[in-house]
Amino acid sequence: MKKDIDTDGLTDCAQQHIERINSFTGNVLKRKYKLPCSCESAALKDLIYGYECSECGELYFYSFCWQEVVQDSETWHCNICGTCQDSGVWHCKSCNNCTYGLTLKCEHCGKKTPFMPE
Repeated sequence: MKKDIDTDGLTDCAQQHIERINSFTGNVLKRKYKLPCSCESAALKDLIYGYECSECGELYFYSFCWQEVVQDSETWHCNICGTCQDSGVWHCKSCNNCTYGLTLKCEHCGKKTPFMPE
């Protein structure tokens, strides 16, 4: 009998893809992925919770949006848009879109970024 994945501690991306993850077999969850740092590989079952490389200390997770392992400090998952984004992207609450440039106005509606100091 198949057991559902424990959702406590899952990355935001994994939580939004939980139905897909719960359909995976044990072999799929055991599949190893090479980390972008090239130090080591990690199993998907670990990457869905976030995995710290034992050699370089970087944190990685599996992006189901991009179908690859990504560095946590350079990537985030927008729960509103339902997609992974580069760290230079922010979600505009005014027009409800993700937009590029932490120091730029929203490319969709022109609202000032909340990341710029007053």
